[in-house]
Amino acid sequence: EIERRLAKSLRLHGGLVKGSESLVGNVVSGNFYSAQPFGVIDGIDYCWTGFPRKVEVERIRQVHETNDIVLLTSLGVSPSGEIFNVNSEFLAASVAGAVSASKIVYFNVHGTLFQNKNTNKPVQNLRVSDAKNLLTHYNM
Repeated sequence: EIERRLAKSLRLHGGLVKGSESLVGNVVSGNFYSAQPFGVIDGIDYCWTGFPRKVEVERIRQVHETNDIVLLTSLGVSPSGEIFNVNSEFLAASVAGAVSASKIVYFNVHGTLFQNKNTNKPVQNLRVSDAKNLLTHYNM
């Protein structure tokens, strides 16, 4: 359903724009990563919770070369066929890092907003050093 709606939106709004030409792309979903179990941490078994094992970087680049958008699901499959629930924010960051992306776009049920703690205004962008400090702070 999400794939269909995104594809429809691309077509309704002229698709992607590169230079002066409009490039209508598709939305492609598939197995672009494999997952592995989170395991047992401090005596807590996280059962079917997982994280990305391997990102299929070349497959993602091939999709992007045809001006298509990759749609990832948070349900990751292990090489043995087990299905794991992968945190979508962690998945987005892992895939973006693997493909050296300059931006990440992901959708979730609850909006996420970084606010400046002094001004309470939304943070609209981060310097690379600030992003690295944020990741370090949260042990990522």
